[in-house]
Amino acid sequence: MKCNYKIYETETETDTKFIEESLVRQVKENFVPKAVIRPKVSVKKDVLKLSISSIIILILSVVLCVSNLLSMAISLTFCIFIGIIWLIINSKKLIITTIIIYQKYAPEYVRNSCVFEPCCSEYMKKAITRYGTLKGTIKGIKRIMRCHYPNGGIDEI
Repeated sequence: MKCNYKIYETETETDTKFIEESLVRQVKENFVPKAVIRPKVSVKKDVLKLSISSIIILILSVVLCVSNLLSMAISLTFCIFIGIIWLIINSKKLIITTIIIYQKYAPEYVRNSCVFEPCCSEYMKKAITRYGTLKGTIKGIKRIMRCHYPNGGIDEI
């Protein structure tokens, strides 16, 4: 994209407004919308696996809490421990599945608002795959926080 502008040494407020307006006009005239790439993968299998495993853990928790085999405090602690272990094991798949659902169903104006290449959701998927759940999510959130004008351009991991 090419913008032609001239900044004068003695700028006044009207000159500055004129320059800003002409820059915005040039950007709007030269704007070419990005193509939104929707993933062609099915997440039904992943959602089904995550749902079934969480239902099994929920049923196990209810059975432990209802039965008088263990005291209520011990069974509640055990259920919380099992839930945390489940989250740790499935967190990577859970976050990536959520990102794929976002990429597949988010409106185009939301997906086109990213100023970076690759888009922020693709960056977060790559970061989680490369660095793990915690560090990848932190890198992705930092990227989303700086996804606004005047930032932008190519930003690989």
